[in-house]
Amino acid sequence: MLIKQLKGAVFNNAVWLLLDKALRIILKFTTSIIVANYVGVDFYGELNYVISVNLLVFSLASFGLSGIVVREFIKSRYSKQEILSNSLSLRIFGSILSLIVLFIVTRFFHAFEVSTAHLLLIFALGYAFTSFDILDFWFQSKLNSKPATIVRMGSFVLISLSQIIAVYLETKFTTFVAIMSSEYFLVALIYILLVAGSSDLRISLKVNLEIIQYLLKQSWPLIISGIGAIIYLKIDVIMLKEMMGTEPVGVYAVAVQFSELWYFIPVALGSSFFPKMVEVSGTDAFEKKTQGYIAIMILISLIIAIGVSLLGPYVIQQFYLPSYWQAGSVLLIHIWASIFIFIRQVFSKWLIACDLTKYSLHSQLFGALVNVVLNLIFIKSLGLYGAAMATLVSYASSSVFILFLTKDLRPFAYLIFKAISSPVVSIKYAIHND
Repeated sequence: MLIKQLKGAVFNNAVWLLLDKALRIILKFTTSIIVANYVGVDFYGELNYVISVNLLVFSLASFGLSGIVVREFIKSRYSKQEILSNSLSLRIFGSILSLIVLFIVTRFFHAFEVSTAHLLLIFALGYAFTSFDILDFWFQSKLNSKPATIVRMGSFVLISLSQIIAVYLETKFTTFVAIMSSEYFLVALIYILLVAGSSDLRISLKVNLEIIQYLLKQSWPLIISGIGAIIYLKIDVIMLKEMMGTEPVGVYAVAVQFSELWYFIPVALGSSFFPKMVEVSGTDAFEKKTQGYIAIMILISLIIAIGVSLLGPYVIQQFYLPSYWQAGSVLLIHIWASIFIFIRQVFSKWLIACDLTKYSLHSQLFGALVNVVLNLIFIKSLGLYGAAMATLVSYASSSVFILFLTKDLRPFAYLIFKAISSPVVSIKYAIHND
């Protein structure tokens, strides 16, 4: 009976999480088309630049806690309340520190144009409240994502409708930045109210230095890894703006949006594969199971890449203004990076199962380095297409090329080769033995 209840809770939890993802994708895709066409390619590029800079500045603010909080709920000698309270304190400190850094850079070093600096600070004031997202892990740990999901869904629907209304009222560009920024404040406020109304959770911002030190000791590799991930995911937008201006960024952002539209799939599949990988780790079935999962990821990513390559440019021409149509050509390059995003999910789970998580940090930093160097070279000569090529190669570098540089990682390269050479057999084993 207990097992059935647990399975039911896991299933219901997953349904709510997937529902949140699906709704966000549909609404984000719709509103982004409306907003992009209204503000124009130049301002749309500015908007995406502002978001990317904030993601980079605030990458330190999370302190890598998202990757360890739920685990520490289970294994730590400290209580859930102590872990959550001190994690929240750390996140709030990180957000305040990031805000101060951004303010100093924009105000005193004049690193940005005045109008851009104002937009950066407006967005940052809201984004700082993402520190309260840590409270979501409390609901996840109880396999009760429904309240938090309803909060996120409701807030996102409200913000999306606000953006559409802003277009209808023909408001200023600054209004769109403020609306997007306010979502994070709204979600944080409702999280606080949910926790305040909870009978089994009491949050205190009183800092316990022993727990803080413990959390930082556990999370420091993830801090650096997270910064590396943001660099190789968003540095192309920042470098493109600095080297070519905001208009190319607007075009590039549309192409990236079509690519990233599908990234929830490998995350969902990876989460589904992981328990089985852990269960069979150390046995003969582990390699075959992992090989099968790689084959599944490659097959799905190929279907998506081919489908988007055929239909993507047409869809862009149907829904976007002519000033964005070049995004279709950029998409033909960028979409193929999704293959390595899919492989990366299995690779990340394999590293955890094999107790090789230190290489997650190495691979993220390697990908970030490759992305920066190639963007410097390719953007100068190839412009938008160069940025897309740099992204493709950097994703391949962090997921595949790095495997040949380290002895410990070569077994995964061998599994990729076997998955490609015998995909049908690999997939059959993965499916029929689950």
